[in-house]
Amino acid sequence: KTPCDWDSTITRPEATIDKVVKFGGVYFSSGKLYWLEERPDEGGRSVLCEYAPDDPKKSKRNGIDVSPQGTNVRTRANED
Repeated sequence: KTPCDWDSTITRPEATIDKVVKFGGVYFSSGKLYWLEERPDEGGRSVLCEYAPDDPKKSKRNGIDVSPQGTNVRTRANED
């Protein structure tokens, strides 16, 4: 072992469950908090989410999806 090695109790499947690759931005509008998240388990789809900690359908991040299932809110405006 090297000085950087350690025994972890986290397994590979646990480390990838409900993984979010990146947040595309955080926005505050009309008293509500929104963010974009890219979901690798849904083909990299970008989803607009709203902070809703009291909603029974909330995610582990206390948010609900604002964009409909199957839609992608990602823009390619600045891509070649």
